[in-house]
Amino acid sequence: MGEPEAARRCLACQQPHPGVVDRGSPFGPHCPSCWSALRNARWSELENACDDGQARTEGAAAPPPPAEPRCAGCGILRERRETGYRKWVLLEPDIAVPWHLLPVGHRWVVAEDGIALNTGTRPLPADSLCRVPHALVCPGDEPPAQLVPFFTALWQENQRRPHHHYLPTLDGAPKADPAP
Repeated sequence: MGEPEAARRCLACQQPHPGVVDRGSPFGPHCPSCWSALRNARWSELENACDDGQARTEGAAAPPPPAEPRCAGCGILRERRETGYRKWVLLEPDIAVPWHLLPVGHRWVVAEDGIALNTGTRPLPADSLCRVPHALVCPGDEPPAQLVPFFTALWQENQRRPHHHYLPTLDGAPKADPAP
């Protein structure tokens, strides 16, 4: 009869192992231990890429502690909150507005544990208040367009007096969500 098949070498650990399986391009042959480690590492990379994409979409670009919670665009110090996906968002301090006044994707609530959550497209109860993300009113960017005058006033105030805070009023703002 023939000789037993020689154990193949794992691409990662370079050890011969009877359980080596060729995983195809771009992975190649791996033993079960190295394949498991590679899969876990790849999953972590994918998870981080998803978190980074979500952070970019939601404007959660604040520096993590121990750095100061300072906006990279304008230099203003703001309240920093951790998100549910291990990134950080800057929020305007002490300002909460009716949820329907904020554009979709900019509606942040702070949970009891202090984690900031973006409500996305979900409607909230009529009396819900959301925190204003600094990215929406950062004077390092253009003034907010197509928003209630409150946000333009907040942008102007951030530009004029970056270290003090005058809170504009919500006079003239819609009393309810205009969208059905």
